[in-house]
Amino acid sequence: MSQIPVWLQITQSTATTVGVLLALWVAVWREPRKARDERDSRARQAEAERERHDAQIAALRQAEDERLAAQARRIVPAIFPGKIISNTLWNLRIDNFSTDAVSDIKIDIIIRDRNGNTVPHGYRLANRSSLAEIMVNAFLPEFSRAMNAAEVRFNEFIENMRTAILSLADPNDPQQVAAMNADLNAKVPNVKLELNEQTAAILQAQVRHAVQTLNDEWRTILAPGQFTAMAIETTLPEYTPHLQMRFEDSSGYRWERTDTEGPKRIHEPMR
Repeated sequence: MSQIPVWLQITQSTATTVGVLLALWVAVWREPRKARDERDSRARQAEAERERHDAQIAALRQAEDERLAAQARRIVPAIFPGKIISNTLWNLRIDNFSTDAVSDIKIDIIIRDRNGNTVPHGYRLANRSSLAEIMVNAFLPEFSRAMNAAEVRFNEFIENMRTAILSLADPNDPQQVAAMNADLNAKVPNVKLELNEQTAAILQAQVRHAVQTLNDEWRTILAPGQFTAMAIETTLPEYTPHLQMRFEDSSGYRWERTDTEGPKRIHEPMR
């Protein structure tokens, strides 16, 4: 049997060694690194997808928060002094100008003195029956005076217009002046505005109906377009009422606001 030359044995041994080293390089370094690069790439892609998803969710949540806040701003408390009737009378009102109903409404009436200090028991509910009579007795004379003033102003306007039109006639033609004056008298007579019994009865009924919309207790639910109102009398003329309210919107969020500050969200809905 012929012996393999030494140089060939060396060549074969070297080739085998190189092959083994190459296989080890592929198995130990290249393949794991390739797998690691692929995992890193997939991780980066997943992270980018998560960031995109989180950004979309955040944008949707912000838009919904802004919508809810805009709706909450349309639940409006208001205070109107009734000084034409009494310097201690106040009309308090909550309007739902939003497009959704609100519920679980809780309203506190806070009375403050001229220094801003809270006054416990500083008001009482106005008597609606007596309030209606007081308002009728106060408004009817005012309405009558307003009608009289309107009558005077209207007749002054008519007289000025009559004078202006007659100035266009030929002063040397008395018949033309008389004819124009007669025509004006026929077409534009003097106006007499009177507060007759029928008109007074209608006004009284409207005032009493308006007073009957006042509540002795606040409503706890307001549909869109509804309101709740109350008339109170402070125990001293220098006292000023303020409103603090809490309510729940149609999505279950709770809000708080006052007659001087906008709404603040104070509670998340139960999930």
